Amino acid sequence: MLSLYRTYSIAEKLGLNASFFQSSKAANTVTSFVDRGRDSFRGRLAGEESQATARRAAFASRHGKRHGRKSRLRCSKKPLHVNFKELGWDDWIIAPLEYEAHHCEGVCDFPLRSHLEPTNHAIIQTLMNSMDPGATPPSCCVPTKLTPISILYIDAGNNVVYKQYEDMVVESCGCR
Repeated sequence: MLSLYRTYSIAEKLGLNASFFQSSKAANTVTSFVDRGRDSFRGRLAGEESQATARRAAFASRHGKRHGRKSRLRCSKKPLHVNFKELGWDDWIIAPLEYEAHHCEGVCDFPLRSHLEPTNHAIIQTLMNSMDPGATPPSCCVPTKLTPISILYIDAGNNVVYKQYEDMVVESCGCR
């Protein structure tokens, strides 16, 4: 997770100027982004209309939606129920016959939120994508923490085996 200072330092080293303000206790929001003198982003916060817009955007971000253009869901963990019987694996898997695996889904757009635990590379890639979406793809919503499950099954030798399988359940998602 990058702090505001580190984010600014990386942008500065790349010859970029970024201005930040604290819109709420939850997230830093970029108000302007200038690339070598060219305005790429310009945010406005002046008057009642802009304050209302900022409140709507803050509400939308807390509820996983992006204000503006299309309301798209931000990167987050979604349900994924796995049923081994439906997969036809119940002839060799004894237990569990089903479990919650979860999956990651959503967009990783500018600015990346700190709770998404973006890598330095993801931050730079997202900045580049925000400047020219056609030249650089956005960072991807992927699992950042996975946990194991234990499975009781019958192996090829007809032995009952109890084994822990790593990385079977998504616990958290982030932008990478």
